[in-house]
Amino acid sequence: MIRAGVVTLGLMLSCDSAVASGPHINYMVHCMGCHTSDGSGASENVPGLKNFMGKFLEVDGGREFLIRVPGAAQSLLSDSDLALLTNWMLISFSAEQLPDSFAPYTAKEVAILRKNPLVNVSE
Repeated sequence: MIRAGVVTLGLMLSCDSAVASGPHINYMVHCMGCHTSDGSGASENVPGLKNFMGKFLEVDGGREFLIRVPGAAQSLLSDSDLALLTNWMLISFSAEQLPDSFAPYTAKEVAILRKNPLVNVSE
């Protein structure tokens, strides 16, 4: 069931060129410098997203963590753009790791979560 939802969301993003380019462009501008074009991470200090990011959605607090990390919570992106970007990243880099219960982030959810950014991510 989740795979059908992921495919549907992917098709929706690819059908609307303005929406499809938005998250991809935002990734290139705001994330790619450290996480690289394929999401593998530029160094041992930068976590890879590829085949891993979706696993956060399976652990307590993981969904919240993805939005509360400084690079996301403190980005200049609007709540809507951050929701689209995070959903795009999950589908692009980690679709196979998404739990069956995956529900895309919404702007409203992002707005609530980013009000309390993580200060010390390693903790």
